[in-house]
Amino acid sequence: MQNLDLIKLYSGKRALVVDEFPDMRASIRRMLRSFGVELVDVANDGGDAMARCRENQYDIIICDYSLGRGKNGQQILEELRFTQSLKHQAIYILVTAEATRSMVFGALEYKPDDYLTKPFTPVLLQSRLNNLMLEKQFFARVYQALDESDFEAAAKYAAALVNSDRRYRVNAQKLQGQALLQSNQFEQAHELYHNVMEHRRQEWACIGCARALIGLQKWSSAIHVLSELIEHGTENLQVFDCLAEAELALGRNGVAQAILERATVSSPYGILRQINLAEVALANNDYLAAEKAYRRVIKLGVNSCHDSHEHSLGLVRCLLDKEKQQLSGNSDTFKECYTVCHRVKKKYGSEVQVTLQADLVEAKTLAQQGEIDVAIEHAQKLFAKYREEDNILPGLGLDMAAALLAIDKPNQGREVLKDLAERFAEDTLLLSKIDAMADQPISVKAKENASKINAEGKVLFETDKFDEAVAHFRLAVNHYPNNVELKLNLLLAMMQSINTSNLGAAESLEMVDEAGALIASLESLPSVHKAYQRYQSLASEMQQLEDAA
Repeated sequence: MQNLDLIKLYSGKRALVVDEFPDMRASIRRMLRSFGVELVDVANDGGDAMARCRENQYDIIICDYSLGRGKNGQQILEELRFTQSLKHQAIYILVTAEATRSMVFGALEYKPDDYLTKPFTPVLLQSRLNNLMLEKQFFARVYQALDESDFEAAAKYAAALVNSDRRYRVNAQKLQGQALLQSNQFEQAHELYHNVMEHRRQEWACIGCARALIGLQKWSSAIHVLSELIEHGTENLQVFDCLAEAELALGRNGVAQAILERATVSSPYGILRQINLAEVALANNDYLAAEKAYRRVIKLGVNSCHDSHEHSLGLVRCLLDKEKQQLSGNSDTFKECYTVCHRVKKKYGSEVQVTLQADLVEAKTLAQQGEIDVAIEHAQKLFAKYREEDNILPGLGLDMAAALLAIDKPNQGREVLKDLAERFAEDTLLLSKIDAMADQPISVKAKENASKINAEGKVLFETDKFDEAVAHFRLAVNHYPNNVELKLNLLLAMMQSINTSNLGAAESLEMVDEAGALIASLESLPSVHKAYQRYQSLASEMQQLEDAA
């Protein structure tokens, strides 16, 4: 394309320059105008930049990473991507005077079109922009389809461009694969990436192949592909995210946590990964790791579009669980819990359900502090308010159910969980939290899993493989920690193992202690529960074992 054509291309664009220093804003503005851009707006901070973006649709945004107080350049891009306010054909260039490893990793996760280090010359900026402008124009039809969320059309348009221009062949394949994954055409995506890998084993194709395998629920195959990349020293954090997702799907939560921790060391500013780490660590009862991650999330969330009251309340739950585990009775912990809940209510005072949720977490704090009667009274009053609300938020529903279960109202708690499961039937993460909290399977998947787990356990019992049955049901209880039937099956397996296996004295005593703790966790089981008689029978047998030990 001739220079005259490029100037014409620039003349139809609108640009935004974001920098806290007036001289730098003016300098970049002059550069853009010399390239042919006629409309160039400027902003001096993140708030100003977001206001401009709400008013106008920009084709080019050149934004400094450090903008003083408020949002930084990464967080502006993060919000524009999250709110889908930035068209795919627009160009976003991130500029920084400081290129530390952690900053670069964090910024690149949100995929700016380019990354420039200050100082840069007009020649360098124009060269980068020229290349980006030509590429964006080449894929204009694909980008328009992506903007319209017509992923099948985007995949078709990208496929048609694969052999049109050798310069853009790889990017056309990347766009085709991305669109196939977004349209859930996992078989076609896997075929595309596999073909690319056969020709040349490129990292992006390996990652795409793994994502397709995850979509097909071929977790082990995905793990194999991703592990190879890590062995070869990849620094692409998508690899670690995908690997953690696959490990979680296989129930290997500890492995997933270790993978996420490794990734957060490389990129400590990625808030979504920190949120994931906090939740996984909490599920693993690793309260120290969860607390650290939640504190990091809260700090990162100050100017992030991903900020949520859930992170602050998650920290409180984590602190309470840690205190309960340590039996410290630390007054400072309780004081912090109340302080955080107060801040949440102050910040989200106009949101009734958030305030109600914070009140529930406060009631849990009261109960754990020993104010049982006051906590029960609060929980009952809050349940009355809860029933008046429509379109209950998932987090509020979970906290309400937890409060009801804590004050020995299992039927009401179960009904709250069932209602949540019905209304959010497509939210797999929420369903897993519901099933982990419930004393019996609620979601369809959990019912299927429980049936499969029990059938496999039955085979182990029938073949006298009691040690294997212990390991089998121990893993299941770790996944569904409140499921009564699974706990009783684990207890039975332990008792059979103690009675029939060649365990050493120390090993046998250790298992008796574990079984005793399991029985203790079921002491509050109501007599109306369908498994109550079985529990009583096993508890009686367990008492005899403990006496013998």
